[in-house]
Amino acid sequence: MNRQDRRTASRRRILTAAAKLVARDGVEALSLREVARKSGYSPAGLYAYFDGRDGILEALAEQDAQALAAALRQAPSQEHPLIALGLAWLRFASAHPGRLRLALTHPGDAVQSVFVEQVEECVLSGEIMPGPGFDIEEIAATLQAMAHGAASMGHSPALLREGMRCLLVGLRD
Repeated sequence: MNRQDRRTASRRRILTAAAKLVARDGVEALSLREVARKSGYSPAGLYAYFDGRDGILEALAEQDAQALAAALRQAPSQEHPLIALGLAWLRFASAHPGRLRLALTHPGDAVQSVFVEQVEECVLSGEIMPGPGFDIEEIAATLQAMAHGAASMGHSPALLREGMRCLLVGLRD
């Protein structure tokens, strides 16, 4: 194993330990001392791989944002594609509530781009039409907000499906 592979393996080991701690105790309770203990490093040794606690949280947020984006891209196609995205969001939120919160702290656009791409496809196919003051990005953000709101409030998939269906009917006119 070369030096870069060892470094990657060490980072992965640290992030795995940190992710388990965040899942168990929440982001607020994450401490370098506990991450070090769980990963087999000294607290000072973690700085060779991350810029402290914030660096670890940033790496976890990026990892979780990518996981959420991948889950959205794999949304089943039995539904309208935009409704399928919302339901995939709900499933991810239900299975990984801590990871969802952390993913949403990441400033990247991996998650938003999945919604934007799908809205663009629906616009190009003529399924929906953006209107004045309601462009593709705003439609994508609205759908994402609906999915996140339903997940945050513990609503059922049926309620989310119906709300998104109503929005899509309005976007066809």
